[in-house]
Amino acid sequence: MAATVRSTTTTTLTKVLNPNHPTLHLTHPTPEPFTWNTLIIHRPTSPSPHSPLSIYLRMRRHRVPPDSYTFTSLLRSSSPSTLPILHAHLIHIAFASHPFVQTSLITSYSHHSNLACARRVFDDIPNPDLPTWNSIVSACLKAGSLAVARRLFLAMPERNVVSWTSMIDGHVKCGDCGGAMSLFKRMLDAADVGMNAYTMSSVLSACARLGAIEQGRRVHGYICASGLRVDAVLGTSLVDMYAKCGCIESARRVSGTIRRLHHKCNKSGDYKSDF
Repeated sequence: MAATVRSTTTTTLTKVLNPNHPTLHLTHPTPEPFTWNTLIIHRPTSPSPHSPLSIYLRMRRHRVPPDSYTFTSLLRSSSPSTLPILHAHLIHIAFASHPFVQTSLITSYSHHSNLACARRVFDDIPNPDLPTWNSIVSACLKAGSLAVARRLFLAMPERNVVSWTSMIDGHVKCGDCGGAMSLFKRMLDAADVGMNAYTMSSVLSACARLGAIEQGRRVHGYICASGLRVDAVLGTSLVDMYAKCGCIESARRVSGTIRRLHHKCNKSGDYKSDF
């Protein structure tokens, strides 16, 4: 992978970035990367015609040293055609081995539906950290490669709530709701892993698709016992689960409770769940 990417030269990068492109025309360019990084991060959502890549090019022309945040921002805004060129540039300037950058590369390739390149980046990492493991598992799930994601998940040296939630949600989206519930049971047995609203929302979605009302009620009970804040996402999942399982009265009761909670929260600014 590295040898292939290295064949894309810095000259190609310069052509794509277009050094003659109008940029910020800063009178006194700052030598600190923080300001430049901030401009790169906010440029995709601003009305300015200057692209993140053109800002990065101006940054380099002023000899401002980039850091890992520079490239994580650039990678997020990359297109399918510019991503491999950015990757080649990262290798050229010896930034491709930075953990933040590696994770961003995997996420960016996955965003552009290029699982093969995401997997090559991962396989080139000698000792992936937890966020990098989570990124490649998520990339496989997004591509629908459930079996590969499962093998990687089992091979992880450690797991956190993101790892478990991604796998549960991935099983639901791939139609294996029974597998999602099995994973949830295993997650409950892992005493060092907590739950969050996204975890419970995915589990409730599995219950809804299976029509498993008893399991859904137990999950609802777990939410109450754990003190999880029932926000709009989790509340909607509860209503959806009860409705799809045919318990319309329970769905109405949960919906009414949510409305009362939100009204109370808006009035007092204090949110306490009555579930």
